[in-house]
Amino acid sequence: MRISNCLIGFFLTVTSLSAAATDVYLDAQQLAQAGAVQLALSQLRTDNLSDDGLRLQWQLLAQTNSAADILKAADSLPPNAPADVLQARNLLAAKAALKLANPSLARQYLATLLWGNNLDASTYRIARALVVRSYLIAPISDDAASMMLRYQQEFGKDTPLLQDYAWTMLQAGRQAEMAWVRAQLSNTDAVAILLDVRAGVFSDAQSKQYLQTAISTNADVSKLAVLRTLVSEYNAPELLLQIDERLLNLPKSTASADNIWASYRSMTQTLGNVRLLLFGSDAGWAELARASMPAEPMMSRAVWAYLAREAKDAALRQTAQQALLTQLRAAKLDGAALRLFEAAWPNLPAAVFNAETRYQLGVLAIQAGRFDEAANLWRDASELPTSVTQADWSVQRARLFAQQGIWSVAIAAVNTWLPDAANATVNTRWKMLNIVLAAPSDHTDLLKNMLVSLNAAQQRLAMQRLGALETDDKKAAMWLLAVAANANDSMAEQARLAAAVRLKKAGLDMDAQRLYEIVQSNSANPAQQALAHDALDGL
Repeated sequence: MRISNCLIGFFLTVTSLSAAATDVYLDAQQLAQAGAVQLALSQLRTDNLSDDGLRLQWQLLAQTNSAADILKAADSLPPNAPADVLQARNLLAAKAALKLANPSLARQYLATLLWGNNLDASTYRIARALVVRSYLIAPISDDAASMMLRYQQEFGKDTPLLQDYAWTMLQAGRQAEMAWVRAQLSNTDAVAILLDVRAGVFSDAQSKQYLQTAISTNADVSKLAVLRTLVSEYNAPELLLQIDERLLNLPKSTASADNIWASYRSMTQTLGNVRLLLFGSDAGWAELARASMPAEPMMSRAVWAYLAREAKDAALRQTAQQALLTQLRAAKLDGAALRLFEAAWPNLPAAVFNAETRYQLGVLAIQAGRFDEAANLWRDASELPTSVTQADWSVQRARLFAQQGIWSVAIAAVNTWLPDAANATVNTRWKMLNIVLAAPSDHTDLLKNMLVSLNAAQQRLAMQRLGALETDDKKAAMWLLAVAANANDSMAEQARLAAAVRLKKAGLDMDAQRLYEIVQSNSANPAQQALAHDALDGL
C-alpha cells in the first residue's frame, strides 16, 4: 500500500510539473508573439522547462543578441536537452564568447559543436569560420595563419573573412606575412590597397588619397587604429586629426577631446605660418576659414575651432562655434561634436552660444540621452534658431520639457505652437494633445482652444478630459455627451455613464436614467452594463 501511495504521489508530482512547464511555455510563446521578447525570456527562467520551452528560449536568445544572457543560459542548459537545442546553444554561445573577446571559451563551444553529429553543411562552415575568427583576437598567435589556410583549403576563398584576417594582421604589425593574402585580393579591393600602401607601392600623394578614402569609409575602433598607424608614416596631420575625430565619434572610444582641440590649434598655427597670419587677426582667420571650406574642410574646421574659443569678439566666437558645429554635423560626427563642445565648455552653459548653436547642441544632447543638458540649453531660449520653423521649435521644446516634467515650459511651448496647429500633421497634433492631457494641472482653456484644430478622434479625447475637469455638473455633462454623440463604442458608453453621474448630481434624474438605460441596452461591456444596472436600481 505504501509503495502504491508513493507511486501515485510520484505520478501526480510529475503531472503537476509537466502542466506547469506547459503553462510557462504557452505564456512565453504568447508574449514572444506579442513582441515582448525579454519578458518572454523572463518567463522561461526556470529549471523544469519542456523541450519546446527550451527551443523557444534559445530562439528568443538569438533575437536578443545579448552575449551575457546567452552565456549565462548556456552554462545552465541541462546536458540532456534535445540535440537541436544543444547545437543552437553551442553556436550562439561561441558567437557570444567572441563578442566578449573570450576566444578560448568560444573554441570550447565550437569544439563541442563540431564533434557533434548531424551538423548540416551550412552550420559546419559557419562554425569553422568562427574558429578562424577566434584566432583573430589579440594577442595573435602563429596558429591564426594555419587556421586561415586550412579553412581556405576546405572551403575556398572567403573574401570577407580574408579581409578581416588582413585587417587583424595589419593591426598586429605582421604585414610581412601577408603576401599570400594580397595575392588573393583584387587590385581594387580596399584592404588590398591598404596592404599596398603599407608595402610602399604608391607615391606619398597616392597613399594619402587612398588613406583618406579608407578613413571616410570606416567607423570601427580597431580599423581606425590600423589606419592611424599607417597615416603616422606620412606627414599628414589633417588625416590624423580626421581619424581622431572619427574615434571620438564612437561611443566606446577612449579618444581625447582635449587632444583634438590641441590639434586644431596646432593645425591653425601651421596654416597661419604659411598664410602669414598671426593669432589675434580674427577677421583674417574667419575669412580664411570660409574660403578653405570647399577644398579643405579639415583646415576650415581647425580655424573655426581656434576662433570658437579664442576670438576676442563675442559675436565672432559665436559665429565660429556655429560654423564648427555645423561642419562637424555635416561630416556625420554628431557624437564627436557633442564631446568636443562639452570638453571646451563644461556643462554647456547656454549663455555662451547663439540661438542656432544652442538648438543644435540640444538636438545632439537629446540624441545622446542627456535630457538635462538639452533642457538647460533650451529652457530660456527666446530667440528662434535659424534652421527650424517656429512650429517645429515649439513642438520639440514641448516634447523635451514634458519628458523632463517641466510642465510650465512644456505648456507654454504648446501655446506658442497653437496658431500653427491647423497646418500640423495628425501625428504632431496627437503628440501635443497627449502632452496637455499628461500635464498634472488643469489646462481647460488650452484644451478648448485646441479643439478647432483636432480631428474627430482627438476632439473626443479632449472633450472627455474637459468633462472630467469641469466643476459645473451641467456643463460637464454637455462635454461628455459630445463625446458620445453619434457613437456606440466603448468610449461613448463610458462617457454616457460619466454624464449620467454628473446629471444626477445636478438633479436631472430623468436624463440620468435615460443614459443608464442606453448603456444597459447598447454596451457590449459587462462591467458597463453592471454599472448601469446598479445605478438604475438606485434611482
